[in-house]
Amino acid sequence: MLFKKEAKAIFLVAALAVILSYFLIFVAQPSLQAPLMNSSRNDIYTVFAEKDGYSVKNREGIIELQAEKEAATAINYALNAVGSHGGKVFVAAGNYRIVTSLRIHSNTILEGEGVDDANKKGFGTRLIAGKNLVGPILTNGNHQNGDFNIAIENVAFDGSRSNNSRIAESTGITLMKTTRCRIIDVAIYNCRDSGIFFGGSQGTVEAVLERVSSRGNNYAGLQMLTQSDFHISNCEFGSNGGHGVLLSSCSSGSIIGCHIFLNNQSGIQLYNTMNMRLTGNRANHNGCSGIEIVATMQGRGDYNIVAGNECYDNSQASNFEAGIKINPKSVNISNCLINSNICFDDQINKTQAFGIKEETGGLENLFVGNLCSNNKLEDMIVSGA
Repeated sequence: MLFKKEAKAIFLVAALAVILSYFLIFVAQPSLQAPLMNSSRNDIYTVFAEKDGYSVKNREGIIELQAEKEAATAINYALNAVGSHGGKVFVAAGNYRIVTSLRIHSNTILEGEGVDDANKKGFGTRLIAGKNLVGPILTNGNHQNGDFNIAIENVAFDGSRSNNSRIAESTGITLMKTTRCRIIDVAIYNCRDSGIFFGGSQGTVEAVLERVSSRGNNYAGLQMLTQSDFHISNCEFGSNGGHGVLLSSCSSGSIIGCHIFLNNQSGIQLYNTMNMRLTGNRANHNGCSGIEIVATMQGRGDYNIVAGNECYDNSQASNFEAGIKINPKSVNISNCLINSNICFDDQINKTQAFGIKEETGGLENLFVGNLCSNNKLEDMIVSGA
């Protein structure tokens, strides 16, 4: 009996020692504890409009900012609140006039309550550029080192363009040196520069655009500079003052199932851009070519795949343009695959001069199974060997 009591006492002492050790390791040293973000930080914020201004509440429903007169101040308050550790900022339905650029940070979701585009004003979430705003409506917070894991969803950006004068950098969205950013179910229109701009000297990687509409902007619907490994699908780019999509010095991306129409310049221009895949797109009624590959640097227009696209009624503002055009500038464009595209002109007064045209300097590009008919001058001209 005495032995059993001693054993029980030893067991209790050992158990207390284990508990004390746990306390010393995990409690006395906070750096080893599990993250407390979900339990102690207000990482979900809601911004909403009221009669007397804009308010911000945290995940517990506590109002942290009330009756703020400037929408940008309220939204930036919420974006900064989650900026150090990540989270979501939900902007309720309504119109928000933005007088200073919004800045989104890494690991942050900016979500609206549905797209309010130019044809359905009064519904959803609409961020409107203020009259004196010079710069993007939304940009990322760290242009020097870049940001990552940003998502922008279910919101409209209205650039409030009232004339045709271009104001540089006054975009809907500008993202610089970002990684793994997503723009999904978003409308951008009437911006004084491009609708969306991706840039930065070190470029952006792994961007995703899905179901994005970028229309009526002063320059391009989408402009990308030095980007790679991006995916654009099921988007529309129309009625822009420049190109629908302009990719400069980009590589290893894809544009799939998009509609590019009524842009003043080319529908899609790949400028010194290589290793791209363009499939299943429709490019029609653009001012210049539907799809154009341009290179001014040797090797920078190579290894592009243009397959299964429909290009018709282009060259609306320029003679001698094509449905698909390979356009070397004193260099070669080589090893591209142009496959199973349909290029035609069905207008009474035809404008699309060529279905497919390869200018001098095209070299060892492969043209297979394309259907070109009824174009103004020639259905297909291939200059390379």
